[in-house]
Amino acid sequence: LKLSHGSTFSYSFWSFELPKFSPKFSPSSSCTSILTALILIVLITDPFSSFPVMSITAFFRSDDELATCSRAVSTMSRRQESGGSSGSSHSGGRRHDAVRSKAAAYVGERVGGESLLGERRGRRRPRASALWAFVANTASVGAVHWETGLQGTTFWDCNGAACDAKVLHPFEEDLYLYAPQYAPADPEQLGGNAYGEKLWLTGAASDDLTETMGQGTNCCGDGKGCGRCLLVRNPTAVNADWTAVVMKKSRCPPESKGCSAGLKHIDLAVPGFELLSESTANVCGSSGRKDTFITADQASLCSGWALNATDTSGCNCAALPNATLEQQMLRRGCEVFAEWGWTSGDPQLEFLHVECPKAWASRVGDGFTSSGVKTLESPDYTWWIVIAVVVVCVCIFIGLINFMVDRREAKKRYAEMEKRKLRQRQKKRAQSSSRGSTSSSQSGVSSEGESEQSESEPVRP
Repeated sequence: LKLSHGSTFSYSFWSFELPKFSPKFSPSSSCTSILTALILIVLITDPFSSFPVMSITAFFRSDDELATCSRAVSTMSRRQESGGSSGSSHSGGRRHDAVRSKAAAYVGERVGGESLLGERRGRRRPRASALWAFVANTASVGAVHWETGLQGTTFWDCNGAACDAKVLHPFEEDLYLYAPQYAPADPEQLGGNAYGEKLWLTGAASDDLTETMGQGTNCCGDGKGCGRCLLVRNPTAVNADWTAVVMKKSRCPPESKGCSAGLKHIDLAVPGFELLSESTANVCGSSGRKDTFITADQASLCSGWALNATDTSGCNCAALPNATLEQQMLRRGCEVFAEWGWTSGDPQLEFLHVECPKAWASRVGDGFTSSGVKTLESPDYTWWIVIAVVVVCVCIFIGLINFMVDRREAKKRYAEMEKRKLRQRQKKRAQSSSRGSTSSSQSGVSSEGESEQSESEPVRP
């Protein structure tokens, strides 16, 4: 559309160079070119999406061209906003359809009979939706209207999240903890960002803020607004261009500072940034909880950052423990948040309602189960293995002793048995020899008696 090679679209997040292409028509002015591009973006962009296109800042050959076209840009922005601001309005939808039809006809005329969305002289040509969808999606992120009036603070009290109260079943207070998986995370380490954000966080929302979030989701707890996300930015931070996705995981009750009725407040869960003087439920290091992974002093390690630095990047998160996977996750959460560079402990944030990135919803959803915080460490069977080895060694030792004792007893029994056999043989030989001498003496006596009898008897003729 008469966009020369090298022309650049610039948005608040990033910019890109348009590829070189040669359209078959030349509008009379650059203003017409921009207006035509805007119409195509309106045709393709869903007016009920999370990021409706409100305005576009485009830089071409000179600033004069931008000034000349600004009124046309504003007109198109208002037209889309009025036609698609309410997803539940049927009249708004009909107005948008009318704008769509007129814009399509206009595009067809400006192309000189060849519509980018239809036919030319009976010949079908492919739709040009891919290019314009890319431009529309890119433009929409950088041109949204941010809401204001949201105060932000930080906490890490280790106490269970309100959204997890009904998840824990049966409810046991010693298992009711804020999971390390809820600590701030770098999107690049979990598959990449969704909106150009630099951080993923969880937090506790005030009741007035929760009312704007709607019903909770099924992924991350039970309660109103649970699992819903905001895209926030801090204009006063060192990295003011950074944005962060914050998921509601807990409730900031009205009795807490800044969360009273009528105020929109988000308390971001950040290890090391707990303010003990303002905390109403800190249980870090408590003997009444199973394992909070850090103590109360460690949870508030960076609470006094303003005394020694101009922003949160001056906090030394390396002082947090790093022995277990849970502690490593907590320390990393402290580090990524500190890099944001908050210059105040309770800044005014700008925010948008967005869909939670799937990777973040998955991590948070898996962090807490019906039995409490899901462990990150693999089960440590070292001591069980040591005990098993000791038991086996003891059993082997006892077995060897028993074997040796049994052999000794067996030898004794064998020796006694041999002795008994020998005695029996000797006894038998003695008995047999005594019987032999007795029979011989008896035979001698009988022969002598016979001889005497023969001598005493007379000889008969």
